[in-house]
Order: sequence, then C-alpha cells, then structure tokens
Amino acid sequence: MKLAAKMLLPPMAALVVVLAISLGNNVLSLREVVTSNEAGQQRNEVFMTVVSVQTQVGEMHGGVFRTIALIGSLDDAKIKSLRGQLKTQVEGLTRTLKTLADMDSTPAETAQHIRAALPLLQAYLTKADAAIDLASVDPNTGVAAMQDAEARYKEVATLIGKTVQSLGDDQQSAADSQQDKARRRAWIFALVSLLAAGAGMGMLLVNQRKIVTDVNASL
Repeated sequence: MKLAAKMLLPPMAALVVVLAISLGNNVLSLREVVTSNEAGQQRNEVFMTVVSVQTQVGEMHGGVFRTIALIGSLDDAKIKSLRGQLKTQVEGLTRTLKTLADMDSTPAETAQHIRAALPLLQAYLTKADAAIDLASVDPNTGVAAMQDAEARYKEVATLIGKTVQSLGDDQQSAADSQQDKARRRAWIFALVSLLAAGAGMGMLLVNQRKIVTDVNASL
C-alpha cells in the first residue's frame, strides 16, 4: 500500500464513522419528531375538546338560571322548548365525554375523571329540569330547588377542571420527556463520535510510527 494511502486510511475511516453516526442521529431525530408531533396533536385534540366541554357546561348552567329568572315572562311552549334544549345539551355533552374516555390517546387519569363526571351530569339534568318545572309554578320554589342542581354542577365542574389540569400536566410531561431524550441522545452520539475520532487519530499515530520505523530500518 502506498504511503499516502496508509496515512489517510485511519482519518478517512474515522470520518466515515462520524458521518454515519451523524446520519443515524438525524434519522432518529426526524422519526422522533414525527412520532412526537402525532402524539402531541392527539393530546391537543383531547385537551381542546375538554376545554370546549368545560365552556359548554358553564354556559348551560348559566342558561338554566336565566330561564328560572325569566320564567314569569315565558309561556308553556317556550318553557317546554327550553327544557328540551337542556336535555339535548346534556345528551350531546355525554356523548362527547364518552367518546373522549374511550379514545386510546386519552390518558388513564383523564378517562377516570371523565367517567366519574358522566353520572353527575345526568344527575344535574334531573335536578335542573325539576327546578325549571317547579319554577313554572312558583319561581321561589324553583330557585330553592336549584340548590341541588348547583351542587351537581360544582361536582361536574370540579372533575372537568381536574381533567383539564391533568391534560395540561401530561402535555408538559411529554414535552419534558422529549427534551430529555433529545439531550441524552445528543450526548451519546457526541461521545461515540469523539471516540471514533480518537480511534482514528490513534490508528494514524500507530501507522505513522510504523512507517517511520520501516523507513529507518531501510536506511
């Protein structure tokens, strides 16, 4: 083998190893980013849906109080219509929550909070509907009856609030985990690259000494 080739072989081999390591790192990083984005999008969809449910529950509860406050100016047909709307709202929210609880992308803690809220939501419907019915006869009685509905609402709101909080914590935890993995991988690849470069330099020195020895022996 020619002298130049012997001298260049170790650093070239080290360069190839470092390039291969860099390529592997880029491929793994890209794959992790794609996977993380998909998971993040699913978590964000769940989060936004729960926030929407939280808003709808609050608006629904406020609507019941407005109905009772205005009950004296409403005719029977309007009251019946509002009671039907309340039932439709609760049914829609129940379907949404059940779907969320059954989704694979929903964390176990979140699903647990959601399932716990479902019977409370039905209990709220029963109490709120009864309060509207009583208020159509006597507004004061209806207001008093809303105390039970208010208690169920607070329980539902608390569980949904915990759901939003747990989802937010899960998103932050996932982001922190991704950053930790990226840092560990970067350190590992940097160490391997350094070792490869060091090995190349070591081989270069060994070859250099051997060449010097051979030259000296031939003189």
